[in-house]
Amino acid sequence: MAVPVARSHTARTAYALSAVLLAAGITLTLWPVRLLDRLDTGVAIWPIALVAVTMLFSASSITVEFRRQAHTLSMTEIPLAIGLFAVSPVALVLAKALGHLLDNVRVRRPAYKTAFNVSLVVFQVPVAVLVFRALASAGATGPRGWLAAAAAVVTANLISAVAIFTVIALTQGRVGRGDLHFAVGEWLLVSVAETAFAIVAVEAMRQEPWTGVLLAVVALLVLFFARAYAVLRDRHLELAAVYEFGRSVSEPDPEDLPEFVAGKVRELLRAERAEVLLAYEGGLTCWQAREDGVRTVAPAEWPWSEVVESAGPVLGPRGHDAVAVPLRGETGVVGMLAAYDRLGNVRRFNRADVQLLAALAAQAGATLESARLVERLRHEAAHDALTGLLNWTGLRARVDGVINGGGRIALLLMDLDRFKDVNDTLGHHNGDELLVELSERLVAYCRDRRVVGRIGGDEFVVLLTDAGDVAAPKPVAAELLGVVAAPVVLDGVRIEMSASIGLAVYPEHGLDAAGLLQRADVAMYTAKAGHGGVAMYQPSEDHVSARRLVLAGELRRALDEGLLTVAYQPKASLEDGRITGVESLLRWQHRELGFVPPDEFIPLAERTGLIVSLTTYVLDRALGQTARWLRDGLDLNAAVNISARNLLDSELPDEIGALLVRHGVEPRRLTLEITESSVMADPERAMDVLERLHGIGIRLSVDDFGTGYSSLTYLKKLPVDEVKIDKSFVLSMATDAGDAAIVRSIIDLGGSLGLTVVAEGVEDPASWQRLADLGCDVVQGYGLCRPVPAEQATAWLRAWDPEQAIRRGARSVTELTPRRRLALGNDL
Repeated sequence: MAVPVARSHTARTAYALSAVLLAAGITLTLWPVRLLDRLDTGVAIWPIALVAVTMLFSASSITVEFRRQAHTLSMTEIPLAIGLFAVSPVALVLAKALGHLLDNVRVRRPAYKTAFNVSLVVFQVPVAVLVFRALASAGATGPRGWLAAAAAVVTANLISAVAIFTVIALTQGRVGRGDLHFAVGEWLLVSVAETAFAIVAVEAMRQEPWTGVLLAVVALLVLFFARAYAVLRDRHLELAAVYEFGRSVSEPDPEDLPEFVAGKVRELLRAERAEVLLAYEGGLTCWQAREDGVRTVAPAEWPWSEVVESAGPVLGPRGHDAVAVPLRGETGVVGMLAAYDRLGNVRRFNRADVQLLAALAAQAGATLESARLVERLRHEAAHDALTGLLNWTGLRARVDGVINGGGRIALLLMDLDRFKDVNDTLGHHNGDELLVELSERLVAYCRDRRVVGRIGGDEFVVLLTDAGDVAAPKPVAAELLGVVAAPVVLDGVRIEMSASIGLAVYPEHGLDAAGLLQRADVAMYTAKAGHGGVAMYQPSEDHVSARRLVLAGELRRALDEGLLTVAYQPKASLEDGRITGVESLLRWQHRELGFVPPDEFIPLAERTGLIVSLTTYVLDRALGQTARWLRDGLDLNAAVNISARNLLDSELPDEIGALLVRHGVEPRRLTLEITESSVMADPERAMDVLERLHGIGIRLSVDDFGTGYSSLTYLKKLPVDEVKIDKSFVLSMATDAGDAAIVRSIIDLGGSLGLTVVAEGVEDPASWQRLADLGCDVVQGYGLCRPVPAEQATAWLRAWDPEQAIRRGARSVTELTPRRRLALGNDL
């Protein structure tokens, strides 16, 4: 890990100032201090004893931390004051310098700090000696000598203060006024105390030399107990800080919590900088707190890599003052708290700091994890899961924000044309890839004041937050059509898409987000109707949208209140004319709007998610009616259409099985009609559901056969019993040779696979006869009977005459071709 730039600058400054102090101190020691003789004060101690005393007082120091600085109360000037009376000046300089050097080596202070401390002593001691001798030249005892010693100690402390604050000013650019006031008060008090103790010691040793040892012991004990008290006080303050941290950590907004924690960690650990690092799913995010605020930064490899590897605290290696602890969540280590470069230059981070930071991490871990979960839920609530774009919730917040700020907005609602064909042909996974590709294109195009969102399916929204006049969105919409039109290659297939865009502008077309979307939706449907792909909202077109909104809102109520009915359309066998079954079809007679065609409300049901409930509704009534017909002697089967969403429901087989049991209907009497596109939405899941349904004994039919893109491929794989020829081919087979060929091919294919072939759209005797000639099995259509309510269907079924049907064109068994005999097998 590289040494921080700030710490390197401090070291260079300290070395430079050390060189100046050392040179000045050596000069003063060699001249004029060397010329001074030892005073004859009646007190003498060995220089080696002075070294030992200096080390003892240094080791017993008390550190008081205040704001950005730490101040040490070590009473190390007591040996200086005693030495003024007891040793020669040169010996005093050497003893003090050696004592401080040994103490700095003992505590393993960095080299630049050791150099600075020793150089400072080498300079301040000779200056203190000169001050003392200048004031006590006529004698070193009595009040005059005491005042001289006090002046010398104050001078030494003043030199220390000036040197320390010089380093601070050079490295940090300024010195706080509060720091100066505190330091001046501290040094004055310490100077008085040190001088007083030294004078007492000197006067006592005049009478008895060994009293100095007793006084040293007393002084050290006082310092020891004061230090112990300071430690207990610090622990109490730390506990109070941890408690306060735990109380306050739940107050900020979850979004601001990492910044809050980073700032608190820096404050409580008195660090130059502190970091909160969280391991999000998308990578690492790091918030760094410094004196000038909190910002996100690129996370450094160390100490995060070591925290992850050890899953425990990390204390910086030699040369790097840092401490880090893991943040834990339900899944293990989810982040890290770290502090770097302790303020004060007195000590490095130690085990006590590890314990404090670990306590903070324990308090913050669960809260940060919860905040991260809240933020993720907020993000998911406002963004589309597939593309990462804003969803309607997020877009609505943007729209309302701009409107409240007095801005103008244009909303462009874009719907892809024929997107369903991509899903049906290439599968939903390729459809999703197409949506992601288009979303990336739109984001790349829509920069600055344009916001892109996806509100569901194949619908995208583009917001212009500086719309200008009403006509401003039209050129943008035209460019968007070009963005969409660029070809996309999916599974080796070149796809060229187009889109329809509806435009609505605030405030002309709506006063809020919901109103603008509704107007843009109206315009989009107008564009789809053939207005060049882009249409601006026009009130005259709004009746279509109003009807759609009314139907969407009332469909659920109609379902809940049983206002929907089921109509039944019979199917007849071309072999013997008998009715084989009925198709159950949902109908809606609205109280005010009248008859609502299925082609209008079924897509609404699919879009709103009601299609599953509607299918269950039809199944329940169709099976109930079938049971009643069976009890009345009518031998019938029931057919019900199911959607793609039904086929993706793994619980569908169990639900249908329960309905069969409840109504007492055999599974073979129920036919479920599916489309190829519904299977291709997710072939694997759909196949599993179909296999289970077929295993129950339910018959399966492929509806609208011939209109898909993979009919032959999937027909062999699907567990189906019949195919239904789409009515579009049957209606035109008499006039269109191509459609006639398709009908013939489907009948031949079904026969060769042993499947029942049903033709829809039979409306006249000619179609009946033609299908009979081609070997079709069953017919259905208006030529037989329209879909009618249950009571009318019952009456019709009782009046049906199979012989009449045969006379209309059905052939007898003996007239069947050999191919048809083989296909029917044991049923003949």
